[in-house]
Amino acid sequence: MSYSMSLISCTVCGTCCHVRQCTCGQVSYCSKVCQLQDWMSHKQDCPLVMVREMEGRGKGLVATRRIPAGTVIFTEDPLVVVKKETMVLKDEFKKFQKMNKKLREDFLSLFDPVGLELNKEWRIEWNLSGTEEPDL
Repeated sequence: MSYSMSLISCTVCGTCCHVRQCTCGQVSYCSKVCQLQDWMSHKQDCPLVMVREMEGRGKGLVATRRIPAGTVIFTEDPLVVVKKETMVLKDEFKKFQKMNKKLREDFLSLFDPVGLELNKEWRIEWNLSGTEEPDL
């Protein structure tokens, strides 16, 4: 855990001498003893990653502590959910075509086709043999 010097008081004991703030900025400690005493409580609120300005590289996502392999850092809900058994593909495509141009462009910008052209299951499901578009 990295720290920055500060003139605020220790979260645990209240002292104002030699207090260092946690990377997340939510708590401060005067010593390793106070940090360890509060860690189990603070760990739940301390984020695993933070967005930081990285010199010469812009903003980046930086880990605030060691993250064990396999730890889920982000989860998200799907943007669109379509149940296959109730979906009529042509109707959905018609709705898409009726969207204004900007909304269509924004929607399509969310699609990341990297590696998709190599995905055999995707090509079979959409009945693709070359570079043509799916039949709607």
